[in-house]
Amino acid sequence: MMRVGIAADHGAFALKGQLEASLRSSGYDVVDFGAHQLNPADDYPDFIIPLAQAVAAGNVERGIALCGSGVGASIAANKVAGVRAGLIHDVFSARQGVEDDDMNVFCLGGKVIGSALAWELVETFLAAHFSGAARHRRRVSKVQALEIPGSEPGNHAVTNHGRIRMKATQALHDLGQSLWLDNITRGLLTSGTLRSYIQDFSVTGLTSNPTIFDHALKNSNDYDDAIRQKLKEGKSGEGLFFELAIEDLRQAADLFRPIHDLTNGVDGWVSLEVSPLLANDTAGTIAAAKALHAKAARPNLFIKIPGTKEGLPAIEEAIFAGVPVNVTFLFSCPQYVAAAEAYMRGIERRISAGLNPDVGSVASLFVSRWDVAVVGKEPEWLRNQLGIAVAWQTHEKYRHLLDTPRAERIFNAGGRAQRLLWASTGTKDPNASDTLYVHALAAPFTVNTMPEKTLKALAAHGDIDGCIPARACKGDEVLAKFNKAGIHIEALGDQLQVEGAASFVKSWNELLQCIASKSETLKAA
Repeated sequence: MMRVGIAADHGAFALKGQLEASLRSSGYDVVDFGAHQLNPADDYPDFIIPLAQAVAAGNVERGIALCGSGVGASIAANKVAGVRAGLIHDVFSARQGVEDDDMNVFCLGGKVIGSALAWELVETFLAAHFSGAARHRRRVSKVQALEIPGSEPGNHAVTNHGRIRMKATQALHDLGQSLWLDNITRGLLTSGTLRSYIQDFSVTGLTSNPTIFDHALKNSNDYDDAIRQKLKEGKSGEGLFFELAIEDLRQAADLFRPIHDLTNGVDGWVSLEVSPLLANDTAGTIAAAKALHAKAARPNLFIKIPGTKEGLPAIEEAIFAGVPVNVTFLFSCPQYVAAAEAYMRGIERRISAGLNPDVGSVASLFVSRWDVAVVGKEPEWLRNQLGIAVAWQTHEKYRHLLDTPRAERIFNAGGRAQRLLWASTGTKDPNASDTLYVHALAAPFTVNTMPEKTLKALAAHGDIDGCIPARACKGDEVLAKFNKAGIHIEALGDQLQVEGAASFVKSWNELLQCIASKSETLKAA
């Protein structure tokens, strides 16, 4: 039976309940997007948009959107790429809207019609099918052209002059850079938002860290039921956290699995971090990496291991064991080179042992923290240029390493390149562009993992017009100016790595405290 989504604000709350009951009694698989209680102060977009996103993502086949007049519901639903919503109060339009216009969201006014007529209209809408006639396909395609290049929704935007331009997220993807989301919450998964980012914003992977999970647990109740269940199973503390994190990342990995398969493992990855408390514990890191990857049981899941002095042997050993690794806490070019060599040693050992050398890895260089570290110390004319200059310098070294005989021997044996990933790319300076680091670091065969806020800003008003290779030579020139200003790059890079590891230890401890507090509260309840 068809899966149908339904949503309403206070203006049609009663009608939603009546229609939902009728749908269920008729055998439809119904997903209720709210509102779940009558509240005159609620806002219709809060319920209609998630419904529309679910329709666009294919999580439900049809949507029923309700508000007092139906007008607001129709306006909101039509803002989501891939949705064709109509405000309908007669039987002819309910059928014709689907047959001729491929309408997939049906809008009604709870204060306009009664429940009997509403149900008749809903039945008509759900029973109708798009005719597929050539003239109807032609007309629908002209509407889709405003939001869809080819067949994928949401990758074009309309300018103030009415011209269609490619969305910057799609342009970045077409340039050859992978765009990953630096965030994960259970709400992103259950609401269909992550799926919509994949479809509408060309997102092809995801990263996580203890700070992200800490915020997700503190700022929502999405994990409460799962925590209650795991407490009954005797789980607590760190073990309970990894259970929750692996559940989320398995779902995310499954969403990205088609991309992973399509790109032969180049893209479509998600990442899970070992405990930051192991940053200086080589043996503990190796054991944790192997155990977490085996427990997650997903081929497109990276284990994040810090590129610290103690982490380098763990990276080599994990790669040799066949565990894909996201090397984290890299800040400088020398740190990147050390991580890249650890990766290559692991692959070379696999080749010597007669093992398959195809083990994925990325090396994550943190960018924006450089500029935060020198605020007030650098000349005004060099503001917000240090992180980009370090990245340019590192990118030049990255390209050089890919072209060495050592790397070519690995590729010839069936191994793959460890890709360079830009991390910490959200702008921290309120006076700078919110897509500063995205534009500066656009380059083929790299990854940019960005916060949700930066992703949305890029989609809304970004403009990708070039890539790093034409500008990379500026890196050393800019760094020389910082050195001349008394900022010692190598020492600062080492300091940032130490501070970065310490900040994640702090977040980790706060995360475990949050889990302990929630556990006690839920036990008491």
